[in-house]
Amino acid sequence: MEKFFLDVILVAVSIYGIYGYYKHQKVLFLSGAKGTDISIDPLLFIVSFTFILGFGLFFLRLYPYFVKFLFWLGKNKWSPVFYSTFIQVGRTAGQQQFLMIFLILTLSIGIFSANTARTINKNVEEKILYATGADIVVKEHWESNKLYLNKPSMLAGNASKIGGNKELIYYEPSFETYKKLTGVKAATKVFRQDDAGASINNQWLNDVSVMGIIPYEFGKVAWFRDDLLKAHWYNYLNLISDTPNAVLMSRSVKDKYNIKEGDTIYIKWELITILRL
Repeated sequence: MEKFFLDVILVAVSIYGIYGYYKHQKVLFLSGAKGTDISIDPLLFIVSFTFILGFGLFFLRLYPYFVKFLFWLGKNKWSPVFYSTFIQVGRTAGQQQFLMIFLILTLSIGIFSANTARTINKNVEEKILYATGADIVVKEHWESNKLYLNKPSMLAGNASKIGGNKELIYYEPSFETYKKLTGVKAATKVFRQDDAGASINNQWLNDVSVMGIIPYEFGKVAWFRDDLLKAHWYNYLNLISDTPNAVLMSRSVKDKYNIKEGDTIYIKWELITILRL
C-alpha cells in the first residue's frame, strides 16, 4: 500500500470531500434553500471512512520513522528493557500493520459513530423543540358569528346574539384557565396563521406564516437556540416590545424584496386585511 501511495490518495480524496461539504453549506446559506433542494455529492457519504483510513495508513507510513526518532533521542539513556523494545518494534513494524490499521479503524469509526448518533439525536430533539416552541401547545376553538353570516335567514332571529353586526367577529376564550393549571410555571398566548398573504413594496407574497406574540411572556415560555442569531433572541423580543407594530422577518425575504426599516407591510387572510405594519 505504501508503494502505491494509497494513503496519499485517500487523504486527498477526503480533503476534497471536506471542501465539497463546506462549499455545499455555503451555497445553502447564501441561497436560503433547504438541504433537500440541492443535490448532494455522493462522495460525502464515504468521506468520513476515507478520511479515517487515509490518515490511518499515513500514520503507519510515518510510524517506523517516529519509533526510530524516539530511539535515537535516548539511545544512550534507555534502560535495557526500553532498548530491546524499541529494537523489536522497529524491526517488526511491518508485521503489525494489519493489526494497527484494524485498531485505528475500530476506534475511529466507533468514536465517529457515537458522535454522529449524538448529533442526530440532538438535532431531532431541537427540531421538535423548534417546531413546537414549548413543552405543551394547546389550540382552543374560538366561537364566532360566522354561522349567522353564512345563513342570512338566521341573522334576523339571532340579531341579539351577534349585536346586529354583519362583520365576522371572533370571541376570545378565557386564557386564565391555562395559567391556573397545576404544574404550569409559565404560559403565553400565541396567534399563528400559516396561509396568510402579504403586500410589500407593491409585491404580493403567498403562503406567509404570521405569528403574533406577547414578547415578555413568549420569552419566558418559548425555546430557541442561543447561537443561531448574531445576538441573543431576547434582544429581538426587546425590539418589538418597544414598538408594538414592528415585525421580525427572515433575512432572505428582506433581501429578496428589498425591504427597509419603516416600510409598511399589509398582511391578509380570508380576504380580510388584519394587520398593517
